[in-house]
Amino acid sequence: MDTYQDFLRARDKPAFILRAAEHHKHSPAFRRALEAESYFRGENTAIAGKTILQAEKVRIRDENGRLRTRAGTRNVVGNRIGAGFLFRFVSQQNQYLLQNGCILPKGVKGRLGDDFDHVLQRMGEKALLQGVCWGFWNADHLEMIESAANAFSGFAPLPDEMDGRIRAGIQFWQLTADRPMYLRLFEEDGITLYRRTGSGDTIPMGEKQCYGTSCSCLPVFPLWANSGHTGEMTDAIKAKIDAYDRILSDLADNLDRANDVYWVLNNFGGTTDDIADMLAEINRIKAVACMADGTGSTATAEPRTIEVPYEARRTALQLLEKALYADYMALDT
Repeated sequence: MDTYQDFLRARDKPAFILRAAEHHKHSPAFRRALEAESYFRGENTAIAGKTILQAEKVRIRDENGRLRTRAGTRNVVGNRIGAGFLFRFVSQQNQYLLQNGCILPKGVKGRLGDDFDHVLQRMGEKALLQGVCWGFWNADHLEMIESAANAFSGFAPLPDEMDGRIRAGIQFWQLTADRPMYLRLFEEDGITLYRRTGSGDTIPMGEKQCYGTSCSCLPVFPLWANSGHTGEMTDAIKAKIDAYDRILSDLADNLDRANDVYWVLNNFGGTTDDIADMLAEINRIKAVACMADGTGSTATAEPRTIEVPYEARRTALQLLEKALYADYMALDT
């Protein structure tokens, strides 16, 4: 972590703030915050690459140039079902804490701006997800600054090494990796806007702008999720959500596979290609003619289905759901 003293010692201040922003983007806290945002949207990163094996017929030529058919497998995209537990938990907790706004004396509340309660509520949601959300008191109203808005945008604090107070901070943002990056340096005496050029240099865009009112400290403050300064998606919560989503996705895959009828061919003397042709004919006209293999016996084709065992999975899902609500101390409505 870069500190306020590092900033004071830096000879090239523009280069330092760019380096501090990059450090923050590659920090574990930043990556964890983005991961929590994904789970909040129901996008489970643990099952994002989940695939299943599917059998297929592979044709190859042998050493004599003849085509041979053999059984093979390939990876295909399976069901990737993400549950909305984190959305329910965080929304419920945030609404319980902040749905009625902030209770302050009327004279004080009136000076905080008409939208203060709504901004505070949005900050509460981000703080619960990311561990912290930053508020900027801009003259007469509150502005929210996310610690990790997306993979290219966020806020890097510069704490004092003596007492941990935030003495400066760097807000950075860009649309995509190939677009310009903009940085806003917050100091106790004002704000300076910078832009990173295509060559990698960081240049100021105008003079430092003083705050609208006199400030005795930095007008940027943290709203922490808890005393541990961590997000509410703990390792225990994440592990249970991952297990729940894997079981649910695997069950959906099994149901998809069992949804098809498979055929038992009795006394059939044909080749693999003959079987494929016969099944294609069944799918086309929903019928099959009796065939013989030359022995005088009649060949038959019997359709069958697979019964998927789901009781164990259903029990596991119920237990995981109950454990998740208990761990988060949320109310299952």
